[in-house]
Formats: sequence, C-alpha cells, structure tokens
Amino acid sequence: MESQLTLALARNPLIGWMPAADRERVLGYARPAAFAEGDVLFQEGGEARAFFLIVSGTVELSIAAGCRRTGVVGVLSDGDSAGEVAVLDGGPYPVTARALDRVVALAIPGGTFLRHMEERAELLRGVVAGASIKLRALMRENGELKAMPTAERLCGFLLRLVDQPDGTAKIKLPFEKRVLAGTLGVSPESLSRAFGRLRRVGITTGRTDVVVIRDVAELRQLVVAGSLGDVA
Repeated sequence: MESQLTLALARNPLIGWMPAADRERVLGYARPAAFAEGDVLFQEGGEARAFFLIVSGTVELSIAAGCRRTGVVGVLSDGDSAGEVAVLDGGPYPVTARALDRVVALAIPGGTFLRHMEERAELLRGVVAGASIKLRALMRENGELKAMPTAERLCGFLLRLVDQPDGTAKIKLPFEKRVLAGTLGVSPESLSRAFGRLRRVGITTGRTDVVVIRDVAELRQLVVAGSLGDVA
C-alpha cells in the first residue's frame, strides 16, 4: 500500500510536484477511502466537499445525457484525481464518479486543502496549473479521438495495453466494453461492429473482456500508416 501511495502521489499533477513537507501535510489530513465495484465516489450536481486521489483501481467519469442515459467522459486510474476542479472553483461536481473495480483512494477535504493552499500562494498557482493541464489534456484527447475513424481509435487504445513489440498478444480490457465505447466516444453498437470488422486484421474477441491481437507489429504498422480507415 505504501509503495502504491508513493507512486500515485508522484504521478498526480496536483500534488506530485509539491515540496515533501507539503505532501506530508496533505497526507496528514487526507482520509483513506475504499470503494467496491459500482460504488459512487461522488454524484453529478452534489456539493464538492472533497476530491479523491486514486491510489489503485479504475474510476469512470460520466455525465447525464438525457432520460435514463449517461455519457462516459473519462476513465481514471492510479495517480489520477477526481473532483478537484469543483473543489477549486466552489461549484458542484460536474460529473459522477463511479468505481469500475475495487478502488483505494485518499479523500482530501476541500476546505482544509484550500486553507493549506491559501497559506502557500505559490502552491495554489501550481495546483491551478496542474488542474488546467489535466483538463486541456482531456479536451485534446477527446478532440483527437473524434477526428479518428472508429477502427483507429480502438486499435490505438488496444496497442497502449500491449507491452511487447511483436508476436501474438492476449490482453484483458481494464473495464467493460460499455465503458470502453464511452471512452472512445462511440456507441456500444459501433464498438461491436468495429470489433467484428477488425477480425480481418487479426483482432478477435468474444463476449468476455479478453482481446487477442494476432500480430502486434503488423497492427502497429497499419495504425501508423493510417490504413485502417476502410476497415471499420
């Protein structure tokens, strides 16, 4: 747990860059929190009393998208934080955060954190910059995804999960396909069709969350060359 916490802190753009004394101070008033799969960390529109540093696990961010529908706007993992924008601007939570598996986190009280930052003005500027960097990265990623064909979005995501340069790879999706569809900005039906059409380039999957890539090097070359546009 301690090593996971150290890594999570180091990766976090809001806290990782702080001097050691300030990181220790944050740890002193943060509260450990654990969530089972399906638990809600916070609800869209709720009062932002705290934000969460994810130590381990996966969290889905979603917004209401009409009657009985939700739209996935992001998926967070180790080292990410959720809810900090609402804490910083004093507004309600703009999204709902839900655990996709077992999540271990630190709940950082908003009021205490802001008082800490007010005492250290240079830290507040850095925290705001960190939140801005995260938001810009998310917007850029979403914009780039929307400009890509479904097949390229899916293959790019799958290749990021592979830790080998070539050969056949068998990978386990980090979350269910419904969430993957939302992350890629496509409908579940479009994702299913893309998987079906990608069989011709050696990508196979079934009803489970396991995907097999027949030839990693070949798939990577197709993605780099932009040759997947006609596949899906």
